[in-house]
Amino acid sequence: MKPQSTGKRIRLTERDLLWMQKIHEHGPLSTREILAFSEEGGQNKGRAQNRLTDLFNEENNTHGKPYLTRPEQQFMHIDARYNQIIYGLSKAGEKALKEAGLWSDWVHKAGGPFWHQRMVAQITAEIEIDCRRSTDRNYIQGWKVLERAQTRLRCPVTFKDPTTGKTLTKTLIPDQIYGIEYLTEDGPRYKFWVLEAERGTHPKTSKQDRKSVERMEAMYDVGLSKIKAELKLKAPLVLSQAHRQDMHTKH
Repeated sequence: MKPQSTGKRIRLTERDLLWMQKIHEHGPLSTREILAFSEEGGQNKGRAQNRLTDLFNEENNTHGKPYLTRPEQQFMHIDARYNQIIYGLSKAGEKALKEAGLWSDWVHKAGGPFWHQRMVAQITAEIEIDCRRSTDRNYIQGWKVLERAQTRLRCPVTFKDPTTGKTLTKTLIPDQIYGIEYLTEDGPRYKFWVLEAERGTHPKTSKQDRKSVERMEAMYDVGLSKIKAELKLKAPLVLSQAHRQDMHTKH
């Protein structure tokens, strides 16, 4: 789906920038998720959805191009018209965030195909939204952890392959990292997670040089403590494994 500009003039608001920032931090987000980030204080849902449409279509703005994209992969599903529209960030959107001081080069981007990136974004966005709705938890963006430690989310590990018994050295790259600050009567408490999102595309075991569930678990048995040390974390760091069948919302 290509943008169709009507010539309408777009001037970015704080809410626009917030939406764009959350796409930058999490990855491709649905309409429902984007609007949830600005629900505090109340908003007209229809007008908010129309604003997202304008940010996708209109190029009459300071940067000369629309600020949002609608990744084409979402329209390849037979039931695409019944799903929430998913938005990504355009080059103009990236530039706008940088000019507003809302861009971080430390943001970790999940690898793999689009639907894997979408799954990771959905998981972390829903966790942050849940924290924003609470009174005793604050979500900690993974990029802030990486920036503080001045390191990227990747760690070489040497481990014993559970299928072949061979000793291998590979680079462990989690899909994402995030934390939660718990506000207690005794003061704040912290916990962090590295996320592995599994869409069921990897075999449980494999003798080939490819990712498998057992090989990934063996890498984390060795690598989780190394990641914690490299991130200079004193609070607990836990592996969170999410599976497609456990997801309760539609992409």
